[in-house]
Amino acid sequence: MWDMKDTKHKFIPNNLRRCRKVRGLSQKRVAHIMELKSTAMISRWEAGRCIPNTANLFDLAAVYRSTLEALYDDYVQERRHKIAAREKLSGGNVMYEES
Repeated sequence: MWDMKDTKHKFIPNNLRRCRKVRGLSQKRVAHIMELKSTAMISRWEAGRCIPNTANLFDLAAVYRSTLEALYDDYVQERRHKIAAREKLSGGNVMYEES
């Protein structure tokens, strides 16, 4: 399972590049569709150096014909496991079972 602490370089795992390639789109085309000035942000998002803002996340999901969760599946799973562990420690209900 992915954990930022286990890596030398911190990055946010995602499926953005794969989803873009499946749609047959270039970074330039995605930037144009999303009305971004350049491909720099697309590149940074795909490399996991930053997360798009909320509006851009929804736009990416629409452009890639995907869900937000599918775009960041590994990251979402990691967050769910951490929250479940915290809930267990605090005596709360665990919403997500560990796989």
